[in-house]
This record gives sequence, C-alpha cells and structure tokens, in this order.
Amino acid sequence: MSQSTKVKRLEEVANCHQKLNIMFGKSFSKIKSLTMYTKIAKL
Repeated sequence: MSQSTKVKRLEEVANCHQKLNIMFGKSFSKIKSLTMYTKIAKL
C-alpha cells in the first residue's frame, strides 16, 4: 500500500465519519443518555 493510497483511504474514512456524525448528531445525545441509564440500571 503506497503512501498516497493510505492518505486517500484516510480521507474517505474521515468523510464517512463526518457524514455519520451529522446524521447521528441529534440522536447521539439520546443514545448517550440511554447507555448511561442502562449502566446505572445494571449497578
């Protein structure tokens, strides 16, 4: 794997993460509070 291919791949991954962050940004806080709740409930 050449260096330029690696960089290109990283950029693709970063773009995917950005899109996911935008998509899940609103629901993420809900998920976060849900996981916190389940952690507390398990204790």
